[in-house]
Amino acid sequence: GGVGPVHRITPAGPRVGNPSFGPPGRRLAFQRDGDIWIMAGDGSGARRLTHSSAYDECPSMAGPGPLIAFDRLTEGRADIYLMEADGSHLRRLTHGPGNNSCPALGPRGRRIAFVSDRTGDMEIWIMDLDGTHQRRLTHNPAVDMDPAFAPDGQHLAFASNRNGRFEIFIMDLKGGGIRQLTTSRSFDVQPTFSPSGSWVAFERRGDIYGVPVKGGEPVAITHSPVYEGGPTWGLR
Repeated sequence: GGVGPVHRITPAGPRVGNPSFGPPGRRLAFQRDGDIWIMAGDGSGARRLTHSSAYDECPSMAGPGPLIAFDRLTEGRADIYLMEADGSHLRRLTHGPGNNSCPALGPRGRRIAFVSDRTGDMEIWIMDLDGTHQRRLTHNPAVDMDPAFAPDGQHLAFASNRNGRFEIFIMDLKGGGIRQLTTSRSFDVQPTFSPSGSWVAFERRGDIYGVPVKGGEPVAITHSPVYEGGPTWGLR
């Protein structure tokens, strides 16, 4: 299918972004001015969920609740937090070492993938919903970041510059079966799976592209003179 018209649903501003649709795509979490907000998919009813003196960013929403995971930057260090979609039951899941950021909730809200530099470089990690059983999935001296769960809950897309420039990759939850999806040697980051799991949208140099999970050439979704990034999929 084609791409429909683009509609702005939040006020313009340099500190609004990183949207994440929750199932079944009727609510959208996003960051604004260093806090996490939520609104309806049409942009109505925007409500602030966190009121922190720290900087809250990168919300990820999933699960039947749903839940919202995000990272909080305090005194130059980031850790992962989790809360209900109404802002209640806020709990901290990581306590160092290093920076723990960029969380991605699994489709059923049971596991969280995230990025950590605790071993000296940025790698993809995974943990249970309560913060236990943290384990490392990637082992590469390059930068591995931006994890995103597939709808099957058994695979992750991520961005890495392990082959020179940032490209999009897929792996299983054991850290194996790594497969490269894009090969443009451009700057491909922020992947996100379509609800069917057959496509991955991502950002390339300030525009949104999509690539088939089975392989193939990426297609441009937006052609804009302004920066567009942080794609997320919703259901219509």
